[in-house]
Amino acid sequence: MPDADLEYRKEVARELLAANQETADFELHPDPAAIAAASALAANLGIPFPSNPPTPKEIVPAPDTTAALPNADVVVVTWTVDEARALADVMTPGFVRE
Repeated sequence: MPDADLEYRKEVARELLAANQETADFELHPDPAAIAAASALAANLGIPFPSNPPTPKEIVPAPDTTAALPNADVVVVTWTVDEARALADVMTPGFVRE
């Protein structure tokens, strides 16, 4: 692959990864009140959720940032803000990732 093509691909990747980043993306402990206010703008995708869909809850106390991750059956890793927004729309209806 020519160097110019590789550099172009790297630049496209950087733009995709940085697209739509906001201040809250860099906060370790975002304000729950701000998250709730932003949720009013969440997308309605018309997905037939059960009558008691999952709702996000604040984790109290906040986990130690140096602690190991808990055991889990599934882990979802996202690289872009757009992926995180899509997951929030589908997995927590009525709540946005902000």
